[in-house]
Amino acid sequence: MNNFLAQAFLSHDGLVSDKWEQYLQVYDAFLRERIEAGIPIRLLEIGVQNGGSLDMWSKVLPTGSTIIGIDIDPKCASLQLPPNVRVRIGDASDVQVLQDLLGDAEFDIIVDDGSHRSSHIISTFRACFPRLAGDGIYFVEDVHASYWPEFGGGFRAAGAAMEWFKGLADALNTDHFRPVDIARPGVDELQAFGKYLQSISFFDSIIAITKLGQTKDAPYRRVLSGTTADVSSFSRLCSFLPAQGLRSLRLMPASDAAFSADLQNALAEAKEEIAGLKALLAAEVEKSAKLIAENADAETTELRQPKSMQGSRFFAAVVHRLRGMLRGQTRQR
Repeated sequence: MNNFLAQAFLSHDGLVSDKWEQYLQVYDAFLRERIEAGIPIRLLEIGVQNGGSLDMWSKVLPTGSTIIGIDIDPKCASLQLPPNVRVRIGDASDVQVLQDLLGDAEFDIIVDDGSHRSSHIISTFRACFPRLAGDGIYFVEDVHASYWPEFGGGFRAAGAAMEWFKGLADALNTDHFRPVDIARPGVDELQAFGKYLQSISFFDSIIAITKLGQTKDAPYRRVLSGTTADVSSFSRLCSFLPAQGLRSLRLMPASDAAFSADLQNALAEAKEEIAGLKALLAAEVEKSAKLIAENADAETTELRQPKSMQGSRFFAAVVHRLRGMLRGQTRQR
Protein backbone atom coordinates (compact mmCIF):
# COMPACT_ATOMS: atom_id res chain seq x y z
CA MET A 1 0.00 0.00 0.00
CA ASN A 2 2.52 2.56 -1.17
CA ASN A 3 0.30 5.63 -1.30
CA PHE A 4 -0.33 8.65 0.85
CA LEU A 5 -3.89 7.66 1.79
CA ALA A 6 -2.68 4.32 3.07
CA GLN A 7 0.01 6.03 5.07
CA ALA A 8 -2.51 8.50 6.49
CA PHE A 9 -4.76 5.62 7.52
CA LEU A 10 -1.97 3.55 9.04
CA SER A 11 -0.68 6.49 11.03
CA HIS A 12 -4.17 7.64 12.10
CA ASP A 13 -4.45 7.91 15.90
CA GLY A 14 -7.86 9.52 16.32
CA LEU A 15 -11.35 8.05 16.18
CA VAL A 16 -11.52 4.45 15.04
CA SER A 17 -11.88 3.93 11.27
CA ASP A 18 -12.56 0.59 9.58
CA LYS A 19 -11.62 0.11 5.92
CA TRP A 20 -10.55 -2.77 3.71
CA GLU A 21 -6.99 -2.24 2.53
CA GLN A 22 -7.87 -2.27 -1.18
CA TYR A 23 -10.15 0.75 -0.68
CA LEU A 24 -7.14 2.92 0.06
CA GLN A 25 -5.56 2.00 -3.26
CA VAL A 26 -8.77 2.85 -5.09
CA TYR A 27 -9.12 6.16 -3.29
CA ASP A 28 -5.50 6.99 -4.02
CA ALA A 29 -5.95 6.29 -7.75
CA PHE A 30 -9.10 8.43 -8.03
CA LEU A 31 -8.33 11.24 -5.60
CA ARG A 32 -4.56 11.78 -5.43
CA GLU A 33 -4.50 14.33 -8.27
CA ARG A 34 -7.45 16.25 -6.80
CA ILE A 35 -5.96 16.34 -3.34
CA GLU A 36 -2.52 17.36 -4.59
CA ALA A 37 -4.12 20.22 -6.55
CA GLY A 38 -4.94 21.79 -3.19
CA ILE A 39 -8.43 22.90 -4.15
CA PRO A 40 -11.00 22.55 -1.33
CA ILE A 41 -13.22 19.48 -1.68
CA ARG A 42 -16.81 19.01 -0.53
CA LEU A 43 -17.29 15.47 0.77
CA LEU A 44 -20.42 13.66 1.94
CA GLU A 45 -20.16 10.29 3.69
CA ILE A 46 -23.20 8.15 4.45
CA GLY A 47 -22.53 6.08 7.56
CA VAL A 48 -20.59 7.67 10.42
CA GLN A 49 -20.18 4.83 12.94
CA ASN A 50 -17.30 5.90 15.25
CA GLY A 51 -16.42 8.91 13.09
CA GLY A 52 -12.92 7.65 12.23
CA SER A 53 -13.42 7.92 8.47
CA LEU A 54 -14.60 11.51 8.73
CA ASP A 55 -11.65 12.26 11.03
CA MET A 56 -9.21 10.79 8.51
CA TRP A 57 -10.75 12.67 5.57
CA SER A 58 -10.31 15.91 7.47
CA LYS A 59 -6.58 15.18 7.69
CA VAL A 60 -5.95 14.31 4.03
CA LEU A 61 -8.27 16.68 2.14
CA PRO A 62 -6.98 20.15 1.18
CA THR A 63 -7.33 23.05 3.58
CA GLY A 64 -10.77 24.62 3.32
CA SER A 65 -12.53 21.35 2.50
CA THR A 66 -15.94 20.69 4.05
CA ILE A 67 -17.03 17.25 5.25
CA ILE A 68 -20.52 16.10 6.18
CA GLY A 69 -21.47 12.72 7.60
CA ILE A 70 -25.02 11.37 7.70
CA ASP A 71 -26.17 8.55 9.96
CA ILE A 72 -29.46 7.35 11.42
CA ASP A 73 -27.91 6.76 14.86
CA PRO A 74 -28.45 9.83 17.10
CA LYS A 75 -25.31 8.94 19.08
CA CYS A 76 -23.17 10.03 16.12
CA ALA A 77 -24.20 13.64 16.72
CA SER A 78 -22.17 13.72 19.96
CA LEU A 79 -18.86 12.71 18.36
CA GLN A 80 -15.97 15.11 18.85
CA LEU A 81 -14.80 15.89 15.30
CA PRO A 82 -12.60 18.56 13.65
CA PRO A 83 -14.20 21.98 12.95
CA ASN A 84 -14.64 21.32 9.22
CA VAL A 85 -16.68 18.16 9.87
CA ARG A 86 -20.43 18.18 10.51
CA VAL A 87 -22.72 15.27 11.33
CA ARG A 88 -26.39 15.16 10.36
CA ILE A 89 -28.87 12.60 11.68
CA GLY A 90 -31.31 11.15 9.16
CA ASP A 91 -31.96 8.68 6.34
CA ALA A 92 -29.78 9.46 3.31
CA SER A 93 -32.00 7.37 1.06
CA ASP A 94 -34.94 9.76 1.57
CA VAL A 95 -34.92 12.71 -0.83
CA GLN A 96 -37.02 14.90 1.45
CA VAL A 97 -34.83 14.14 4.46
CA LEU A 98 -31.76 15.05 2.43
CA GLN A 99 -33.41 18.32 1.46
CA ASP A 100 -34.13 19.09 5.09
CA LEU A 101 -30.59 18.19 6.20
CA LEU A 102 -28.55 19.58 3.32
CA GLY A 103 -30.65 22.14 1.48
CA ASP A 104 -29.29 22.52 -2.04
CA ALA A 105 -25.73 21.47 -1.15
CA GLU A 106 -23.63 19.69 -3.77
CA PHE A 107 -20.58 17.51 -3.22
CA ASP A 108 -17.42 16.64 -5.12
CA ILE A 109 -17.11 13.26 -3.42
CA ILE A 110 -19.84 11.04 -1.97
CA VAL A 111 -19.02 7.87 -0.04
CA ASP A 112 -21.72 5.32 0.82
CA ASP A 113 -20.53 3.41 3.88
CA GLY A 114 -23.99 3.01 5.34
CA SER A 115 -26.07 -0.04 6.15
CA HIS A 116 -24.77 -2.06 3.16
CA ARG A 117 -28.25 -3.46 2.56
CA SER A 118 -28.85 -3.68 -1.18
CA SER A 119 -32.16 -1.80 -1.14
CA HIS A 120 -30.59 1.00 0.93
CA ILE A 121 -27.54 1.23 -1.35
CA ILE A 122 -29.72 1.59 -4.45
CA SER A 123 -32.19 4.07 -2.95
CA THR A 124 -29.33 6.12 -1.46
CA PHE A 125 -27.61 6.32 -4.83
CA ARG A 126 -30.80 7.47 -6.52
CA ALA A 127 -31.31 10.11 -3.84
CA CYS A 128 -27.71 11.35 -3.56
CA PHE A 129 -26.32 11.11 -7.10
CA PRO A 130 -28.16 14.28 -8.21
CA ARG A 131 -26.17 16.10 -5.49
CA LEU A 132 -22.87 15.02 -7.00
CA ALA A 133 -21.21 17.95 -8.78
CA GLY A 134 -19.87 17.69 -12.31
CA ASP A 135 -16.62 15.69 -12.45
CA GLY A 136 -17.53 14.31 -9.01
CA ILE A 137 -17.01 10.74 -7.83
CA TYR A 138 -19.45 8.51 -5.95
CA PHE A 139 -17.96 5.55 -4.03
CA VAL A 140 -20.00 2.59 -2.79
CA GLU A 141 -18.15 0.59 -0.14
CA ASP A 142 -18.67 -2.95 1.10
CA VAL A 143 -20.49 -4.11 -2.01
CA HIS A 144 -19.58 -7.69 -1.05
CA ALA A 145 -22.60 -7.53 1.29
CA SER A 146 -24.85 -7.53 -1.77
CA TYR A 147 -23.96 -11.21 -2.21
CA TRP A 148 -25.46 -12.04 1.19
CA PRO A 149 -29.20 -12.82 1.56
CA GLU A 150 -29.25 -11.37 5.09
CA PHE A 151 -28.40 -8.01 3.52
CA GLY A 152 -31.12 -8.29 0.89
CA GLY A 153 -28.85 -9.67 -1.81
CA GLY A 154 -27.41 -12.90 -3.15
CA PHE A 155 -25.25 -14.11 -6.02
CA ARG A 156 -26.90 -12.89 -9.24
CA ALA A 157 -30.04 -12.25 -7.16
CA ALA A 158 -32.63 -9.81 -8.41
CA GLY A 159 -32.48 -6.68 -6.30
CA ALA A 160 -28.87 -7.18 -5.22
CA ALA A 161 -26.89 -3.93 -5.30
CA MET A 162 -24.12 -5.47 -7.40
CA GLU A 163 -26.63 -6.58 -10.03
CA TRP A 164 -28.23 -3.14 -10.05
CA PHE A 165 -24.92 -1.39 -10.68
CA LYS A 166 -24.06 -3.91 -13.38
CA GLY A 167 -27.31 -2.88 -15.02
CA LEU A 168 -26.47 0.79 -14.49
CA ALA A 169 -23.41 0.26 -16.69
CA ASP A 170 -25.86 -0.02 -19.61
CA ALA A 171 -26.66 3.67 -19.06
CA LEU A 172 -23.28 4.47 -20.62
CA ASN A 173 -24.50 3.08 -23.95
CA THR A 174 -28.17 4.00 -24.22
CA ASP A 175 -27.44 6.10 -27.31
CA HIS A 176 -26.80 2.84 -29.16
CA PHE A 177 -29.96 1.00 -28.09
CA ARG A 178 -32.29 -0.23 -30.82
CA PRO A 179 -35.94 0.95 -30.73
CA VAL A 180 -37.14 -2.43 -29.47
CA ASP A 181 -34.79 -2.12 -26.48
CA ILE A 182 -35.70 1.48 -25.71
CA ALA A 183 -39.28 0.34 -25.13
CA ARG A 184 -38.25 -2.01 -22.33
CA PRO A 185 -39.18 -1.22 -18.70
CA GLY A 186 -36.51 0.72 -16.81
CA VAL A 187 -34.72 2.07 -19.88
CA ASP A 188 -36.06 5.57 -19.24
CA GLU A 189 -34.09 5.66 -15.97
CA LEU A 190 -30.98 4.40 -17.74
CA GLN A 191 -31.34 7.14 -20.35
CA ALA A 192 -31.66 9.73 -17.59
CA PHE A 193 -28.50 8.49 -15.87
CA GLY A 194 -26.74 8.25 -19.24
CA LYS A 195 -26.77 12.03 -19.55
CA TYR A 196 -24.52 12.33 -16.50
CA LEU A 197 -22.45 9.15 -16.16
CA GLN A 198 -18.84 9.16 -17.27
CA SER A 199 -17.70 5.77 -15.97
CA ILE A 200 -18.47 2.94 -13.58
CA SER A 201 -15.46 1.07 -12.18
CA PHE A 202 -15.76 -2.18 -10.22
CA PHE A 203 -13.19 -3.35 -7.69
CA ASP A 204 -13.15 -5.88 -4.86
CA SER A 205 -16.02 -4.74 -2.62
CA ILE A 206 -16.05 -1.13 -3.86
CA ILE A 207 -17.53 0.69 -6.87
CA ALA A 208 -16.49 4.12 -8.17
CA ILE A 209 -18.95 6.07 -10.34
CA THR A 210 -17.71 9.26 -11.99
CA LYS A 211 -19.96 12.04 -13.23
CA LEU A 212 -19.52 14.00 -16.44
CA GLY A 213 -18.39 17.59 -16.12
CA GLN A 214 -21.23 18.64 -18.42
CA THR A 215 -24.54 17.03 -19.23
CA LYS A 216 -24.40 14.92 -22.38
CA ASP A 217 -27.39 16.16 -24.37
CA ALA A 218 -26.45 14.40 -27.63
CA PRO A 219 -24.58 11.22 -28.60
CA TYR A 220 -20.83 11.40 -28.94
CA ARG A 221 -19.68 12.14 -32.47
CA ARG A 222 -17.73 9.78 -34.71
CA VAL A 223 -14.40 11.38 -35.63
CA LEU A 224 -12.48 10.43 -38.75
CA SER A 225 -8.91 11.52 -39.42
CA GLY A 226 -6.20 10.44 -41.86
CA THR A 227 -6.08 10.39 -45.65
CA THR A 228 -5.41 6.80 -46.68
CA ALA A 229 -7.93 3.94 -46.58
CA ASP A 230 -6.52 1.05 -48.62
CA VAL A 231 -8.31 -1.79 -46.82
CA SER A 232 -11.76 -0.43 -46.02
CA SER A 233 -12.95 2.49 -48.14
CA PHE A 234 -14.37 5.65 -46.65
CA SER A 235 -17.80 4.93 -48.08
CA ARG A 236 -17.74 1.43 -46.59
CA LEU A 237 -16.83 2.85 -43.18
CA CYS A 238 -19.75 5.26 -43.41
CA SER A 239 -22.16 2.54 -44.50
CA PHE A 240 -22.04 1.02 -41.02
CA LEU A 241 -23.04 4.26 -39.32
CA PRO A 242 -26.68 4.91 -38.37
CA ALA A 243 -28.35 8.00 -39.79
CA GLN A 244 -27.65 10.03 -36.65
CA GLY A 245 -24.01 8.99 -36.80
CA LEU A 246 -23.72 10.23 -40.36
CA ARG A 247 -25.34 13.55 -39.48
CA SER A 248 -22.85 14.17 -36.70
CA LEU A 249 -19.79 12.65 -38.40
CA ARG A 250 -16.79 14.89 -37.85
CA LEU A 251 -14.12 14.93 -40.55
CA MET A 252 -10.72 16.40 -39.82
CA PRO A 253 -9.56 18.89 -42.51
CA ALA A 254 -7.14 16.46 -44.16
CA SER A 255 -9.77 13.70 -44.22
CA ASP A 256 -12.38 16.08 -45.58
CA ALA A 257 -10.10 17.01 -48.46
CA ALA A 258 -9.12 13.40 -49.15
CA PHE A 259 -12.59 11.87 -49.07
CA SER A 260 -14.95 14.63 -50.19
CA ALA A 261 -15.19 13.15 -53.71
CA ASP A 262 -15.75 9.66 -52.29
CA LEU A 263 -18.43 11.04 -50.00
CA GLN A 264 -20.21 12.80 -52.86
CA ASN A 265 -20.18 9.62 -54.95
CA ALA A 266 -21.53 7.56 -52.05
CA LEU A 267 -24.32 10.06 -51.47
CA ALA A 268 -25.19 10.08 -55.17
CA GLU A 269 -25.30 6.27 -55.28
CA ALA A 270 -27.49 6.19 -52.17
CA LYS A 271 -29.84 8.73 -53.70
CA GLU A 272 -30.11 6.70 -56.91
CA GLU A 273 -30.77 3.51 -54.95
CA ILE A 274 -33.49 5.19 -52.90
CA ALA A 275 -35.08 6.53 -56.07
CA GLY A 276 -35.03 3.03 -57.55
CA LEU A 277 -36.62 1.53 -54.45
CA LYS A 278 -39.32 4.19 -54.49
CA ALA A 279 -40.07 3.37 -58.13
CA LEU A 280 -40.27 -0.35 -57.35
CA LEU A 281 -42.57 0.34 -54.43
CA ALA A 282 -44.85 2.52 -56.56
CA ALA A 283 -44.97 -0.18 -59.23
CA GLU A 284 -45.85 -2.86 -56.69
CA VAL A 285 -48.59 -0.72 -55.17
CA GLU A 286 -50.02 -0.16 -58.66
CA LYS A 287 -49.90 -3.90 -59.38
CA SER A 288 -51.68 -4.66 -56.12
CA ALA A 289 -54.38 -2.11 -56.91
CA LYS A 290 -54.94 -3.63 -60.35
CA LEU A 291 -55.05 -7.11 -58.87
CA ILE A 292 -57.80 -6.09 -56.47
CA ALA A 293 -59.74 -4.36 -59.22
CA GLU A 294 -59.51 -7.41 -61.54
CA ASN A 295 -60.86 -9.66 -58.80
CA ALA A 296 -63.59 -7.28 -57.68
CA ASP A 297 -66.38 -9.75 -58.46
CA ALA A 298 -64.72 -12.52 -56.50
CA GLU A 299 -64.09 -10.17 -53.63
CA THR A 300 -67.68 -8.88 -53.36
CA THR A 301 -68.37 -10.80 -50.19
CA GLU A 302 -65.10 -9.73 -48.64
CA LEU A 303 -65.67 -6.07 -49.52
CA ARG A 304 -68.84 -6.15 -47.43
CA GLN A 305 -66.76 -6.85 -44.36
CA PRO A 306 -65.73 -4.01 -41.98
CA LYS A 307 -63.42 -1.41 -43.48
CA SER A 308 -60.77 -2.16 -40.87
CA MET A 309 -60.55 -5.73 -42.18
CA GLN A 310 -60.49 -4.58 -45.80
CA GLY A 311 -57.59 -2.23 -45.08
CA SER A 312 -55.63 -4.83 -43.17
CA ARG A 313 -56.01 -7.39 -45.96
CA PHE A 314 -54.98 -4.88 -48.60
CA PHE A 315 -51.94 -3.93 -46.55
CA ALA A 316 -51.06 -7.59 -46.02
CA ALA A 317 -51.26 -8.21 -49.78
CA VAL A 318 -48.97 -5.26 -50.51
CA VAL A 319 -46.46 -6.31 -47.87
CA HIS A 320 -46.48 -9.89 -49.17
CA ARG A 321 -45.73 -8.76 -52.71
CA LEU A 322 -43.05 -6.31 -51.55
CA ARG A 323 -41.30 -9.00 -49.57
CA GLY A 324 -41.28 -11.26 -52.58
CA MET A 325 -39.94 -8.45 -54.76
CA LEU A 326 -37.18 -7.59 -52.28
CA ARG A 327 -36.14 -11.24 -52.03
CA GLY A 328 -35.92 -11.37 -55.80
CA GLN A 329 -33.80 -8.20 -55.88
CA THR A 330 -31.48 -9.66 -53.26
CA ARG A 331 -31.00 -12.89 -55.25
CA GLN A 332 -30.22 -10.92 -58.41
CA ARG A 333 -27.46 -9.04 -56.60
